[in-house]
Amino acid sequence: ASDGAAVAIVINQADATVNVNGYTGVYDTAYHGATGSATGVGGVSVGMLNLGATFKNVPGGMAHWTFEGGANYLDEQGYVAINILARHITGRFTAADKIYDGNVSATVLTRSLIGVLGTDVVNLTGGTAKFASKNVGTWTVTLTSATLTGVDAGNYALDSVATTTAKITPKALTGSATTQSALNIAKDGTVSF
Repeated sequence: ASDGAAVAIVINQADATVNVNGYTGVYDTAYHGATGSATGVGGVSVGMLNLGATFKNVPGGMAHWTFEGGANYLDEQGYVAINILARHITGRFTAADKIYDGNVSATVLTRSLIGVLGTDVVNLTGGTAKFASKNVGTWTVTLTSATLTGVDAGNYALDSVATTTAKITPKALTGSATTQSALNIAKDGTVSF
């Protein structure tokens, strides 16, 4: 039999298996963030995994995640991208009829957007409206260089603005006629007026 001094039994912290994934998606008015898990020996969920910030608006951002392993696992941290992509929408407008004025300029009456979500504030603003011809008739009217404005406009991308139709009607002309007093001249046996 024998006896001896105590010896150290050292158990070091292990590396947990930490999987954290970012996000990529089209703007939908909801907050999005990272997803992930932390597992230890035997696949058991361990420690405290904080997935970081969530993002709602375009373009998103970087989520800083942290893992606190406690006594048995090493702490970890990192970053993943949360990408929020612009939602694509289209515009419509109506144009006013006009009286012929020799040019193709048109006046926009109403504007609307198709695809705006919920109560988001987005407007179709500006641009130049033109008739397809300057002449009398019913013509296609196009709106170019229109933009999106409003507090939520940064979350959207304007794909196109649909054309509309409007009329150019004839311009009424007015005139005056005057009569000259007749001047009778005898000449060669005839009278000219």
